[in-house]
Amino acid sequence: MTILTDSDLQDLSDMATDLALTDTASILRESDVDDGQGGSTRTWITAFTSPCVVVDILFKPIEPLIAEQVEGEVRKMILFPRQTDVHGPDRVVVKGTTYRVVEPLDPTTYEVLRRVVVVRVTIP
Repeated sequence: MTILTDSDLQDLSDMATDLALTDTASILRESDVDDGQGGSTRTWITAFTSPCVVVDILFKPIEPLIAEQVEGEVRKMILFPRQTDVHGPDRVVVKGTTYRVVEPLDPTTYEVLRRVVVVRVTIP
């Protein structure tokens, strides 16, 4: 027996989107662009935009050593409408801040919002 139908879930997602997802995200995907000289350049292009909200999560900031420099990472979670097409290699830009997608969390049985763990990287 199904407690909530897909229609019910979509209605809940639409309501949550209207009430809580107050920001807009640009989802960027890496692409090869013709450089006009027979080669290509890798660049990030906007695949689509979506309503979202950026929230803190309980991960502590971590400071990995990269190229002999300490790099601070702040993990956040971005919430999108259900079934939003966001992948691990994507970048997300919200209010001028770029985040690297760590991993979209697997959708739950009753997904109302898509949960995506991201990292904002800052170099001291």
